[in-house]
Amino acid sequence: MKKAFLCLLAGLLLAGMVSAGGQKAAGGSSGTIRVGATLQDLGNVYFVDIAKGLEDQAKKLGWQLTIADGKSDAQSQINSIENFITDGVNAIIIAPYDSAALVPYVARAKEKGIRVICVTQPVNGYDAWLGLPEKEYGLAGGTLAGKWIVDHFPKNAPVEVGIISYPEMETIIDRGEGLKEGILKLAPNAKIVNEQSAATPERGEQATSAMLQANPNIKVIACINDSGALGALNAVQAARKATDDFCIVGLDATEEAIARIKEGTVLRATVDIAPVQTGRDTIDLVARVLKDGPVTQPQIIGMVPVDASNIAKY
Repeated sequence: MKKAFLCLLAGLLLAGMVSAGGQKAAGGSSGTIRVGATLQDLGNVYFVDIAKGLEDQAKKLGWQLTIADGKSDAQSQINSIENFITDGVNAIIIAPYDSAALVPYVARAKEKGIRVICVTQPVNGYDAWLGLPEKEYGLAGGTLAGKWIVDHFPKNAPVEVGIISYPEMETIIDRGEGLKEGILKLAPNAKIVNEQSAATPERGEQATSAMLQANPNIKVIACINDSGALGALNAVQAARKATDDFCIVGLDATEEAIARIKEGTVLRATVDIAPVQTGRDTIDLVARVLKDGPVTQPQIIGMVPVDASNIAKY
């Protein structure tokens, strides 16, 4: 059901363009401002939430927005960028899967006078970037997992831990390292016994199933995003391991992850980087660049740890 919903929502995002009003394009040209966005993967609930924010703010400003699913594939994003260049959009928003592969196409867009704004990870040559320090982001999640170990197991217990990372994306390798560092800083005797790769619910479920078969005594799973964590939750529940001392930690604070934490599942914590608001802020950053030119200083997304202590605020 969850996969079908994400597919339907992604399809709606891809099928429609947000348009309203008639705010004039930058540079004195007539017509509505048109923006193309290629997001890393709309199978990932984080990017679905970013897309919602993009749409909300574009509609508010009366802009025309086209969103393309990057499908965790560099060539798909290259094709989208080339299409946006051909269409003559005013700006392109990129949440990249493979930053290095997109550099020549960012340069090509800028040669045509198109502004390029990056969200999450940067691509060299951008006009502005809204992102976050990956190591610190991972540390925030790892600290939540380490705190769970300290609070729920005997002192110095060699608690077995699994990590769901995503080394396929070089730009977020530091996030996975931060998870480990945060755990071991608070719980130095914890044992990281298995590491799998996943960034979507489907892959997260598969990875966690394999992890639990290989290491049935795992009690904590720390994930590089909420999408993987939601898949991990499905696998833990299916394996009948959702005990009072089991803990899954995600990152992103997506709407679904927040709901599962509120329900009291073993998805215990996440780190809020407000993905819907990030989408809105990205559109505002585009507007700033179109009006005033490039923003050289990276714009940092704020981070707020979320667990039982503050979940009621959400």
